[in-house]
Amino acid sequence: MMKCRICKTDDATKKNSHQLPSFLSVMVSSGGDYKRDKELMFTFDKYRTEVYARGLSSTKWDETFDDLTEERLQQISINPVSEDYVFCPNCEKMLAEFLESPYSMFFKDCKNIDADIPLFFWISVAWRLSVQEKQGFSFGQELNEKLRSLLHRYLLCKENKEDITNLVKEAGVSYRMVRCKDFCRTHAGFIHCRYDEKNEFFSIIVGDLCVCMNFKGDSIPEHFSLYGLEKDIKNAAVNKGVEKEKWIDISVEDYEDMIYRFVRHAARTRIKGLFEIAEEMWRKCNMFGCMPITKKIAFADMVVSQEAKIGDKYLPEIYIQAFKEVTSNPLYN
Repeated sequence: MMKCRICKTDDATKKNSHQLPSFLSVMVSSGGDYKRDKELMFTFDKYRTEVYARGLSSTKWDETFDDLTEERLQQISINPVSEDYVFCPNCEKMLAEFLESPYSMFFKDCKNIDADIPLFFWISVAWRLSVQEKQGFSFGQELNEKLRSLLHRYLLCKENKEDITNLVKEAGVSYRMVRCKDFCRTHAGFIHCRYDEKNEFFSIIVGDLCVCMNFKGDSIPEHFSLYGLEKDIKNAAVNKGVEKEKWIDISVEDYEDMIYRFVRHAARTRIKGLFEIAEEMWRKCNMFGCMPITKKIAFADMVVSQEAKIGDKYLPEIYIQAFKEVTSNPLYN
């Protein structure tokens, strides 16, 4: 039996543990009502796209997918941002009671909470994403252990009603926040993470929010960039867990501009991945030398422009079909 990742002593029993607390995860799912059980989520890197769908209307199913086989239905019912056997019941309970529930109420309704709760909430989110390693980054063993220890001690202090002033100072963690309130009620939300290992600086865009955390102070790296949000992040207040959380609200137009810049970056990343996939297929088929660039470009163009519905794009069979076409057609030499 695996041990709980927070206390490291009790057995982990929690199943289907999400990378994000529910009030954040609903922002990156389709629907606009910020409720669970009506979810359409896409996760991707430069090589693949994974789809998770549940509780969609018949119209939404038809818009997103072609005819689904039983095998494909099983594939899309697996949540790519959840994991089994992560926490023990007590740590799971404390996370919900002392961090996730109160911060959710503060975020939604501005209810008064202790100033330390937002800080340790975001520490818990960053740490969980890092140790689950499903967003393409990890803080590394040393920082992961530091954050785990801080989180565990914090939860125990809360449970025992002990003063946490010294623990907040010891943490030495700060963050800045930019928000476009309710953006995902009418627009598609997403999650994207960046980690600057040299400066121990972590950025996460999730739904309506962008949060940037410094794990060793409160400065911003000299060459920090984040899809046009740099000025807003630099102007945002520094949160250290000693005062009420502060953030900067930005317009829908500015948030849309950030997403446009991100999409351009993601497209370049995906094209690079398609080139690498084509080269690997070429090699495994024992073709001579390296795959010609003209064939790589044709391969990527076929994959991107194929007419499958959004839920059926970038499947392995699409890659195979495009590869066969470009390698057999002399026009692509």
